[in-house]
Order: sequence, then structure tokens, then C-alpha cells
Amino acid sequence: MKAQIRSKIIDLLIVILVPILFMTSLGIFSAVRPRRPDGGVTPGHLKLVYEDVKLTTEDGLDLAAWYVPKVGDATDAAIIVLHGYPADKGDMLARAKFLTADFNLLLVDFRYFGGSDGAYTTLGATEGRDLTAAVRWLEGKGVRKIGVYGISMGGAVALMGAGDPGLAIDAVVSEAAYSDLREMAGEVFSHIGPLEIPLVFAADLASGLFLGTNLEQVSPARAVRGMRKPVLIVHSKGDQVMSFDNAVRIEKALVDNPQAEYLFFETGDHGQASTEFAQAVGEFFRKSLVVDGEESSVAAPAGQ
Repeated sequence: MKAQIRSKIIDLLIVILVPILFMTSLGIFSAVRPRRPDGGVTPGHLKLVYEDVKLTTEDGLDLAAWYVPKVGDATDAAIIVLHGYPADKGDMLARAKFLTADFNLLLVDFRYFGGSDGAYTTLGATEGRDLTAAVRWLEGKGVRKIGVYGISMGGAVALMGAGDPGLAIDAVVSEAAYSDLREMAGEVFSHIGPLEIPLVFAADLASGLFLGTNLEQVSPARAVRGMRKPVLIVHSKGDQVMSFDNAVRIEKALVDNPQAEYLFFETGDHGQASTEFAQAVGEFFRKSLVVDGEESSVAAPAGQ
């Protein structure tokens, strides 16, 4: 009798979980292979001098990037600019142009996006290798101070890279980032009610089976716990894509970091520009990326 009951329970679980796993797998497939945007804009359209760059990751992918030197006098400090999902490096040009008043920029297409190699995106799970390739390229160029500015997925990757003691990142600005990929999956499925838990479980299982990643391991909040380098967290309480709860969790993880700063807005949706943004980010990077023997610029950033 017990064996029959156990068998019926197993059959019921299979009937319930297999369709959930199948649908979740389809959802993950569409998430990791979204339509690739093609903005067509280059730094030249913004009257910026630039160089097309190819970066190679440790797992053998070629990434497209633009190197934009500082306007005016040269500097040994550079900022890596990381786009969100689904976007490409061209999406970041208008947002980051003001930084060329003080820094060299390296704008990178994550794997799969833009002009980069890759059969799919992993939403931040392996994109840390892309950031590592960018850091190594700048080091090879002789850059002495490296900052990272990322938005959304790019902000999450920036935080995870900053938390890696083996990566020479001196300061980070993370805008509208997720705190934990598993938590983000929970937010996506939260409107489904009691199915949230099995769907998150199925997403985690499917991610491991097909992508070789574990959602729990992709956690910017965990990565920055104990980190002491300068970091600025930017987020809007009105963000409808990446809830403000993500910023709260990251803030808690940075509680012991005396160099952590926060720029929180009461209104504004995901990644919406603010009049305060350019001034705050410019000042943060100028004080955090001062090269020995080089004075920090006192000029206000040019705006977005």
C-alpha cells in the first residue's frame, strides 16, 4: 500500500513538474537568445575619436569594443562601460560621453550582443569573463587606474568583478543592477502565486542543465560582501524592471565598506537619466581614480 501511494505521488510530481520544467526551459531559451539590437551608432556620430578593439576572453570568444581616449590632455585612467540586457555598447554612448572629459573609455559588447561572438547570453553568469578581458586589455595598454560603470546586467557584472580580489578594478558605479540572479527569477515569477517556488526551482535546474550555471552563484550582493574599494550604487525607487529591493540588498552587503556611496532617486523608471547623475558619477570617478602625480579635474562633466 505504501509503495502504491509513493508511486502515485511520484507520478503526480512528474505530471506537474515536467511541464513546468519544459515551459521554464523554453523561457530560459528565449531569455538567453533575445533579439540582438542594432543601434548603428558609433562614437563618431557623437564627434568622438575612437578605435575599434577586439578583446579575447579566457574561453576563446572575441568581443567587439571601442576605445575612446580622453578629450584633451592624456590620462592613465580609464573606465570600462558595460551595457544592460538586451542592448549593446552603442546603447551606452550617450550615457557615458560626459566621462570623456576626464577619462579614457572602453565600451564593450558582452558576449552574444553587438559585434561580439557567442551563441547566447548568460545574464551575468559568465559575462565576468568579458569584464576580465577588458581589464587585461587596459592593463596591456599601460592604464594605471581602472574604473567600471555598468547598468542593469552590466552593473551586476561590474559589482561581481569588483568583488574579485584578483581583478585590478579601482572603483565601480553600478546602476539599476540585480542583487542576485535567483532573487530576480523569484521576482519574475512572483505574480504567479504558489507556482513561484517550483518555477524558480525549475529555472535553476534548467540553467544548470543547459547553461552549466547555478542561479544562486550569480550574486553581486554576495560578491561585494567584505569589499572595501570605492563603489557608487545608483537606483530608482520607481524602477519597474529591477525593483529597489535589489539596491537594498546590495546596500546591506556593503554595510562594512566605508567607501560605499549611494545615489537613490524617489522617481524614475529603469535607467532613466537624472539631472544629478552626471555630476555625481563624474565627481565619484574623479576622486576615486586619481593617478599618482596627476591632479583630479575640477571641471563639471559635460552632461548626458
